[in-house]
Amino acid sequence: MYHVPERRKDLRIRIARSVKIYNHLTGKYLAGKTLDVSAGGAMIVFGQHAKLHPGQRIQVGIARDARQALLAAEDMLDATVIRSLSQSLGVRVAIEFDERRSMSKAA
Repeated sequence: MYHVPERRKDLRIRIARSVKIYNHLTGKYLAGKTLDVSAGGAMIVFGQHAKLHPGQRIQVGIARDARQALLAAEDMLDATVIRSLSQSLGVRVAIEFDERRSMSKAA
């Protein structure tokens, strides 16, 4: 079995939460879902319409639980897109938070 080394510094937790990001380039919000979250960042999947590029600055809000529908502006975190990969079911985006967060604040 081939072992792929872990690239993240922090433990990642597989968790599906609603996400919204603010794209500074377009001035628009995008909705997505987390695939996993760590203290340093997250992997998020968006629909085909997402146009995010490595190095791009965004703000991200992650729902605290599965029932949270609205995310307040003060709950948004500054982040940077690390990589973006288009797939048949959408766009998978890895982000890094500007400030490391406790898991309770990140998700």
